[in-house]
Amino acid sequence: MRKKRLIFLILAASLGALWGQCSRVANPLQNLSHGDQGIVSILGPSLTKTGQELPFYLRTKRLAQKERVQWYVIGEGEIVSSGSKAIWVRGLFPDTHFFLVCELYTSNDVLIARNSRLIRTFRQAVVLKADDFIPDVNSHIAPQWKRFVRFIREQNLCANIGVVGRFLEHPPENYRLYLLALARDARFELWNHGYYHSLIYGGDGRVFSEFFARSYRFQYEALERTQRVMKEKLGTEPHAFGAPGNLFDHITVQVLQSFPEIHVWFFGKNNGRQMIFPRTVEAEYPTGRPNLSVFATGYDPEEELVVLQLHPAMWDEKDFGEFVKIIRFLQKYQATFVLAEEYYQYRKWIQQNVMPRDSHKDFWRGGRLH
Repeated sequence: MRKKRLIFLILAASLGALWGQCSRVANPLQNLSHGDQGIVSILGPSLTKTGQELPFYLRTKRLAQKERVQWYVIGEGEIVSSGSKAIWVRGLFPDTHFFLVCELYTSNDVLIARNSRLIRTFRQAVVLKADDFIPDVNSHIAPQWKRFVRFIREQNLCANIGVVGRFLEHPPENYRLYLLALARDARFELWNHGYYHSLIYGGDGRVFSEFFARSYRFQYEALERTQRVMKEKLGTEPHAFGAPGNLFDHITVQVLQSFPEIHVWFFGKNNGRQMIFPRTVEAEYPTGRPNLSVFATGYDPEEELVVLQLHPAMWDEKDFGEFVKIIRFLQKYQATFVLAEEYYQYRKWIQQNVMPRDSHKDFWRGGRLH
């Protein structure tokens, strides 16, 4: 038994060292599993903050009185078993990953089932909020977008891409297939960026959008249409929303109450339903022009969450080079690039299982969390 376990640990650890932080990869533990994996599952987020104790719970279809559960980690971190139902994991190093494994044994130490969960550690979570994924004037994917997506994949980062609903109603096939590939790629999350993406500038200097100075019905339908068409055409339900031009009003706050499947509101206002991802620093200044100098001036390395608004379709070669410099800057600070839903699930788990329910309430209202 010990020899088999040693071979198992060496193989899994060796493969794990080769994996990128966001890649969708086959888990070698599945191939080495014994018995029905469905018997055992692990409840908990896919992120954990360095230095923080985080509970993970066992869920099993069977657990007789004399059956035993074994927990261990492949990779960095410490675990302390809490009976047969919970485990605490402490991440030591940021921007890395490890496997949390649980095994179910009979009273005679015969392995019944094994399951595992890949977990990433972070010190600072960075969300790349990439706006305005729309086809160009020739109904093609803009080369600037292809360059951005290629960079994310090559560097094993994560990016959150804003989709405009109306372009999916009767999309060019190459556009639909490209988005479909992104929806199936674990490095990317597609979010609701409105249906029309209309910004109308009035003669008096006022700006109107589909989520500003519009009726409740109009705003509701704009949100609902994009939710629907993304689910129909891409097979994915958006869990995040950001208003075009970040323009919204008190009606938008009310409308979002009717969309419990939307978990994150980029740069929004608290309504008690969505988690607000705050805008605390600019990666572009002016809009569409990445600027390392401006970013570095406003950057706080102690913030737990940083959201960077980006417009890749507007970038020329110089702009893209500046964006790469910002990424390298963040990597020096050991930032971890995450998906919006991934971070939401982590914070939700913390709120429900670790902290008192009123802790960090300012964060849910758009405050800065340290």
